[in-house]
This record gives sequence, structure tokens and C-alpha cells, in this order.
Amino acid sequence: MNIILVTAAICFFIIAILNLYQYRTLEEELGYLPKEEINLQVKHPLVGENIETIMPHNWSLPSRRLIIQVSLTSCSSCHSALEQLLKNKNRYNAEHYVMSVAYGNRAEEKEKMEEFIENYKNLVGILPYSQEFLEKADISQYPTFLFINQDGVIEMITSLAGKLDSFLTK
Repeated sequence: MNIILVTAAICFFIIAILNLYQYRTLEEELGYLPKEEINLQVKHPLVGENIETIMPHNWSLPSRRLIIQVSLTSCSSCHSALEQLLKNKNRYNAEHYVMSVAYGNRAEEKEKMEEFIENYKNLVGILPYSQEFLEKADISQYPTFLFINQDGVIEMITSLAGKLDSFLTK
């Protein structure tokens, strides 16, 4: 019985030494990796453009930041994002517009569009739908937010609602 315990102890000791050697080798190899994290964020091609030149609308730019939310009328995430933004409206120093997008010419989509506009028209500015703008902006995810500074220049385009806070509270 003692021989078995001694053999097990020796095996355990050998395995521990091998693991320690592998750990040190791994630690040394990790030292060759770059110390800084590289941020590979791709800039949208419309960032830096003036909103007045790319979106057909009679703009009277506000003296504060502007958010344009492009939403599908039937998108529950779009409605949730808009509700969240409106709930915190007084906290943000920004004006908010919504462009509703409905696909197809079906009566159901038209009805949803009218209902969407009716629900939000007194709470937020409603922009007319523009297929030309959607193509220029390459918008394919909803909701998509355009953040525009006081000069009308697009600072950021994102589909991440979480970016709202960082843009609006700076």
C-alpha cells in the first residue's frame, strides 16, 4: 500500500513540475503579444458630412445636438429605443427626429406607418421617408442612430442604442 502512495505522490510531483514549466513557457509567449489593445473601429463614410447636403429636408438646425433615429414601423426594438430616449429627453441636450421606414406597399404597412406617426408626432419630429437617403447612408439595421453636432455635421452613425448616453452627455 505504501508503494502505491509513494508512486502516486511521485507522479503528482512530476505532473506539477510539468505544469509549472508549461505555465512559464506560456507566460513567456504571452509577453510577445502587444501590450495595448488595438481599436479597429471602422468609420462610416458619412461621418464628417453635413446633414443638410445628404438628407432632403427643410432644415433649421437647432443650437444643440441632433439625433435622427431611423426605425421600422413594425420593429419592437425601434419602439423600445425611442421610448427610452423620450423617457430621458430632459436629461439630454439634444433634439430628436425619427424617420419611419415601412417596406412594401401593403395596406398593413401603411396603417402601421400612420399609427406610428400618430403615436409619436407630438413627442418627436417626424422626418419624411427617403429611400435615397437610406441608400446613401447604407442603413440596413434598425434602429440606426445618426448623431449630428450643432453645426449639422454627422459625428457618428450606429445601430447601438447604448451609444446614446455617451454622445448626449458629453
